[in-house]
Amino acid sequence: GGLDCVDCHSFPTGENGTIIPAPLLQEDQDMVVPQLRNMYEKTRFDDTASTNVRGFGYTHDGAIDDLFSFLDFPGFNFDSISDQEDVAAFLLAFDGDVHAALGAQWTMDGTNEAAGIDRVSTLVSLADLSVVGLIAKGRDGNTDQRGWVYESGAGFKPDRELEGHVPLGTLMANAASGTEITFTAVLKGNEHRLGIDQDGDGFPDQDERDVGSDPGDPGSTPDQAVGAPLLSGGARPALWLAGANPTRTATRIGVQLAVAGAVRLDVFDLSGRRVRALLQGNAAAGPSEHVWDLRDARGRRVSSGVYFVRLSTRDASIGERIVVLR
Repeated sequence: GGLDCVDCHSFPTGENGTIIPAPLLQEDQDMVVPQLRNMYEKTRFDDTASTNVRGFGYTHDGAIDDLFSFLDFPGFNFDSISDQEDVAAFLLAFDGDVHAALGAQWTMDGTNEAAGIDRVSTLVSLADLSVVGLIAKGRDGNTDQRGWVYESGAGFKPDRELEGHVPLGTLMANAASGTEITFTAVLKGNEHRLGIDQDGDGFPDQDERDVGSDPGDPGSTPDQAVGAPLLSGGARPALWLAGANPTRTATRIGVQLAVAGAVRLDVFDLSGRRVRALLQGNAAAGPSEHVWDLRDARGRRVSSGVYFVRLSTRDASIGERIVVLR
């Protein structure tokens, strides 16, 4: 159409902020001129394969898997195949100003550890060098949506403050059908926000979900949520369910004590019979978390039904309901 590529794809990024009308693109909507810095990331994509190292092809919908094929678009006018090859090579040479591993992923599903261990280990090594950040996303054994961020030398920090770091091997071992874990290399400096604190308010995402605040809204925090624990302190104790409810395997119970002192945390059935004592004695002020494995004091699995967990201190008694499914 009388235009040169550089008329739209300006240096250094390959775009100029212009929107091209749909008829000129032979599309059904207008399109912005794209930047060209990530063309190299789309190589090795094969739209006929069941698995791919790269996850997206060329053009806005990823429909073309080969850059040379893209240049067969009738809007281009090459004098020779050699010219077309030169332009394809040039497009792959745009400097992205970031490491080439940025955006690389692998999803562990319990069947492909042997195929993915080298790839994930490479991402861990790059994160150790601080050239990329590394996160993991998936679901845990309770099918809760979870996130982790890799911290060099410590392992993967989860999106629940009271949980400890998880080794890479443990994450991979827990991956299975329904609890797949996807590892992603992200821009260094953004890994905590993308992995465990998406709204950047300082409260991990799962801590927010546990108490009903919105992990995507920095104005919605656990200390403002209805019925939320007093994570920043307070005059009275607090009790909340941090795990699945209803539950089939186990659940977690969060406790916040304003002052140190004697405390009991017990589970009762509907008849008022004490089923299990989870905490008994003196405890320090602050938050803590306790796991009930759905067994009674003699180690027997409890039956399906409604149970109550009660926190008792010198100043207050607070209860929550737990539903057990078998």
